[in-house]
Amino acid sequence: MKAMGSKKRSGSEGNAKRLWIILGLSIVLLCCLLGDHWDKVEPLSGKKGKQTLSQKTSSRDDSGCDRENIRVLLMTSGYAGEYHDRIAVTSKKEFTVTTGKQQERYAGGETAVFTREKVGKGTCRITSGGGRLKVTSLSRQEGVPSYRGSLEITGRKKGLLLINQLSIGEYLYGVIPSEMETDSPMEALKAQAVCARSFAVRQKEEGRCSQYGADVNDSTDFQVYNNIFEDKRARQAVKNTRDQVLVCQGQVASAYYFSTSWGCVAAVDEVWDSPKTPYLKRKLQITQESRQATGLEKLDLSDENVFQSFITSQMCETYDRNSSWYRWSLQLTAAELELRCNVGRVKRLRITRREKSGMVTGLTVEGTQGKQQFNDAYQIRQFLRPGSRPLELQDGRKSNVSLLPSAAIMIRDARGRKGRSFMVIGGGFGHGVGMSQCGAQQMAGEGREYSQILSHYFDSCRLCRK
Repeated sequence: MKAMGSKKRSGSEGNAKRLWIILGLSIVLLCCLLGDHWDKVEPLSGKKGKQTLSQKTSSRDDSGCDRENIRVLLMTSGYAGEYHDRIAVTSKKEFTVTTGKQQERYAGGETAVFTREKVGKGTCRITSGGGRLKVTSLSRQEGVPSYRGSLEITGRKKGLLLINQLSIGEYLYGVIPSEMETDSPMEALKAQAVCARSFAVRQKEEGRCSQYGADVNDSTDFQVYNNIFEDKRARQAVKNTRDQVLVCQGQVASAYYFSTSWGCVAAVDEVWDSPKTPYLKRKLQITQESRQATGLEKLDLSDENVFQSFITSQMCETYDRNSSWYRWSLQLTAAELELRCNVGRVKRLRITRREKSGMVTGLTVEGTQGKQQFNDAYQIRQFLRPGSRPLELQDGRKSNVSLLPSAAIMIRDARGRKGRSFMVIGGGFGHGVGMSQCGAQQMAGEGREYSQILSHYFDSCRLCRK
């Protein structure tokens, strides 16, 4: 009996061992499958001398996210809207227009014109045998744009939709110079390339532009694309970071970026109606040297006195301090503001909510006929927009912009020749979430590698090859 019992236990133990072996092999297989998706995962490192991901990927084959296609909705001139009335396309090389089963070939230099009547409710696909497709009916900052990949024109009730389909890598060639000056240090351009690639991949996953049959559009709604044309340095930054994206908790990060900070980066939930995100958090942009000299690690800029002192004096040195947009001022008259609200004669502007980053998200306008409340940073920037008035930048230059540069502001009563006015003193340019491009440029100029720059702004992320 005992012997038989012993044999039974041995058999059970053997079965258990076999089950553990099968389970172990299954885990190994799962890891291999996941490896096809995330080829290599490493923490962002600030150590110099460590082999970079770009060096490791230089001999990779044609797989990876840079080879994946992205569909870009091309807005009308001036980014006024999605629907075109007329589209004209040409190329230096022969190109083909395919409509259903019909094909029409055009010689290099010829122009194909598409109208709402000609396209109807159909779809035309335009491809070229090696040349880029030039859309002569469009105007961008540097002139008439040409596009890699193919073009697709679809007829809708409101007009024609124009979509450029190309690889993500080629798309980034046109994003980098449109979003950052390509004479910036190369490490800053590489950081920008990783952010732009991560953002593009994440937007493809979210499908915000799917109603138009696209992944993104070419405006500031997503990332500006091909407004300033690609160049050698933009291509180099993309190639040197091939397939690299920022990942947090197994998902590609929404790697937001903006022009210039006011000395602090805002948390995503301070700016938009979004949940807190580990890698999009508030952070003082103090330099390492200034941190050591002052002992400052954090500042609560929601305190009005602290913010006013921070914005009007040199409490510490930050990475953005040398930018013209780091500090600026604007004077607005009560009469101008009265046209933008319904309170009668404007008597007072009162800040009712300031976030810990210093950004204003609550503003009350008090007038002779009541009050009006603004509870959103973008609404506040719209209300306090300069109009025809120039801003004065910290280097003394004047600049005209259509929107208040940021919501990191303080407001003082002032008197002008035309009666009551208000002095708006602020800092930074952009929404304030994620990577400051100006800060990245400064850090790169000081010798930081792109992985160190990304680690500074997105310290909860890993740099991965997708």
